[in-house]
Amino acid sequence: MSEEFDIKKEYEKEQRQAQKMYGDSFSANRAPAPQPQVNGYVAEPSLRTSSVFKLLGGIFLAIGLVISVVCLLVVHFTNENRKLCTETTMAVVTENREHGEGYAAVFRYTASNGNVYEKISDVSSDPPMHNVGDEVELHYQPDDPNNFYADDMMWLVRTILYSISGIFFSIGTIFVVVGFKIREEV
Repeated sequence: MSEEFDIKKEYEKEQRQAQKMYGDSFSANRAPAPQPQVNGYVAEPSLRTSSVFKLLGGIFLAIGLVISVVCLLVVHFTNENRKLCTETTMAVVTENREHGEGYAAVFRYTASNGNVYEKISDVSSDPPMHNVGDEVELHYQPDDPNNFYADDMMWLVRTILYSISGIFFSIGTIFVVVGFKIREEV
């Protein structure tokens, strides 16, 4: 049975042999010991650190990209909704209902067809975005008054998504730059 090759053991073995051959003068006058190698490459910690920084930077950049795509989709669907929702009315917030991780406003509004609608918003926040009794301008679709949006909610969603995306891009860029700087110093 052959014994597995262990680079660290081989390195230590060579060091002991050199110590026997040259005695105490070997350790006092010797140049820095050669670095252990793996597959012909020097296994320096700074190279590994550089790779880790680049990898983390890539992950953060990828997450930032995904969030940016989500934000672009939100903007696209918001613009599509704006094209459909051409009627405007004033709505009253009747309650703030628990919805997801926060509270969503329940709006009561009258459409141009004379019907009264009471619908919960798709957007939730904690604390609630509106107080009960607040009047909010809603835009709704004339042939389907159940389809509506409030301007104040959509800009908030876009702002949050753009901010988070920017933070991930910034962190990712910093990690990648640091990874290349470490690599240059080697």
